[in-house]
Amino acid sequence: MRGIIVGLVLAVLVAVFAVQNSQQVTIQAYFWSLPGVSLVLVILLSALVGVVLGALIGASRMWKMQGAHRQEVSQLKAERDAAVAAHQAMEKSVGTPGALSAPKAPVAETERVPHDPSANP
Repeated sequence: MRGIIVGLVLAVLVAVFAVQNSQQVTIQAYFWSLPGVSLVLVILLSALVGVVLGALIGASRMWKMQGAHRQEVSQLKAERDAAVAAHQAMEKSVGTPGALSAPKAPVAETERVPHDPSANP
């Protein structure tokens, strides 16, 4: 939400700046010249080109990160599947399903209370 507000404020500032500079200019680039172009148009088109280039660069970074994320997720799934298969194979060799799982013993009440050194042992 903050980014939208900042973007709108910047757009208004650029528009006000462009309207205040409404004289005619000549654009020269290398071997060609374009006389009589409104400076408002030059400013607004320059700002638009900057926004589009920024968006394209941001989108390319996002696509790159998404690809890396997808690759990492598939690698983790493969590792998980291999670990599950190995665990199931070990359970089959022991002969009892769940035999390799950790026992679920209840926690004694004394283990839950922190030790007070000033109390009598």
